[in-house]
Amino acid sequence: MFKSITTMRNCLFAILISIITLNISCDPPRNCNEPKCLYTNVGIEIKSVLTGNLDSVIKIGDTIKLNMKIPDTLVTNFGNLLFGTLYKKSFFDLQAYSFDSVSEDYTSINFNEFEEVATKFGIGSTTNHWDIQSREYECLFVPKIKGKYVIELSGGRIEMQERNGKEWAINVGIILNNIDRHIELYKSWFPKKYQDQEYQKSLVNRGFYFFEVK
Repeated sequence: MFKSITTMRNCLFAILISIITLNISCDPPRNCNEPKCLYTNVGIEIKSVLTGNLDSVIKIGDTIKLNMKIPDTLVTNFGNLLFGTLYKKSFFDLQAYSFDSVSEDYTSINFNEFEEVATKFGIGSTTNHWDIQSREYECLFVPKIKGKYVIELSGGRIEMQERNGKEWAINVGIILNNIDRHIELYKSWFPKKYQDQEYQKSLVNRGFYFFEVK
C-alpha cells in the first residue's frame, strides 16, 4: 500500500514537471532582438513632421497634418539595417486631446479626446500601424472646439525583415521635426507648482506638440 502511494506521488510529480516544462517552452523568449521576443534592446528614432497652421494659437477648423515614414535605412544602435519587409504587428502610440485648464489639484478641466483623426496612410487613432507597403503614416487633425491641445507621439515597436533575410524587433522613439513645439505655452497652462516639472517633461518627450484653439 505504501509503495503504491509513493509510486502514485512520483507519477503525479512527473506529470506536474512535464506541464510546467511545457508551459515554459510555449512562452516566447523574453530578451532577444527578433519579432518572436517580448523585449528587444535595438533602438531607433524616427522623425515625424507637422504641417498646416502651426501657430501657437489657431482657429476652429484649421488643419494640422502629421506625416512620418520608416526610412529605407534604419540607423540603430546595432548598426544600419536595410529595410526589406514590414510586419503587421508593428505599431506606435498616438494621442490627441484638449482641455480648458488644469486645477490646483492637477486635474484637467473639460478633458476631450479628438473625436476624429482622418487617416490617409496607416491604421488607427491611438495604437497605430503604418501602411505596410509604403511604411508611411499620415493623418489630419481638425479641431472642432476651443481649448488647449496636445498631440502626443510616444513611440512603439517595429517588427521587420532586413533585405538579407534577418528578422528584427526594434524599439521606436518618435520625435517631431518642428523647431517650435510651443513648450513655453504648454508650461503656462499649469499652476506654478507644476510648471517646472511639466517643462522638463516636455523637453524630454520630443514627440509632444502643443497649441491653443480660440
